[in-house]
Amino acid sequence: MEKAIHGKNVKLMFRLLKERGQKKAGLLALEMSHIYNRETNVETQATKDGSVATGGSIEANVEMEFLKTNTDVFNMLEYAYENGEEIEIWRIFFDNPVAGEKRKYKAQYGTGILSNFPDAAEAESNASVSTVMKLNGLLVNGEASVDAENDELAKAFFFDTVADAKPEEPKSIYTPQVKA
Repeated sequence: MEKAIHGKNVKLMFRLLKERGQKKAGLLALEMSHIYNRETNVETQATKDGSVATGGSIEANVEMEFLKTNTDVFNMLEYAYENGEEIEIWRIFFDNPVAGEKRKYKAQYGTGILSNFPDAAEAESNASVSTVMKLNGLLVNGEASVDAENDELAKAFFFDTVADAKPEEPKSIYTPQVKA
């Protein structure tokens, strides 16, 4: 019997396109939801026999909502919006690992630009952002490798039963690490 894909296990990762060769992608923390939209501009032309539909090109975007944090990924997204930078996006299906591969999952990949970045701070809730990323074409299906740090973050509420299996504290990719 087929298993449903749980929305909480489909998570977003991002990276500035210009940093592809220098930095790894990072997981978006405290994501509440995202929607991958694909839409065709369909026009109709009236004829004596009825309307005829004609299709146009497909436009795609990702609508996302997440809590405001002081993480590298949040700061990078805000920077990308303010500077019109192109970013890479991955939709990682963490409940669909690739057979025989460690930390590799079915995923979708694309690039695009954030069209807005509203930063809401209401009295009775956490500060949040609800934004839209306009994509360059459609997301491409494939497989994505996830490093150990982001794999642990994606599964943040799961811990092994062995005491010494506690994951290391995540290290920031945007701040220099102090060597002891």
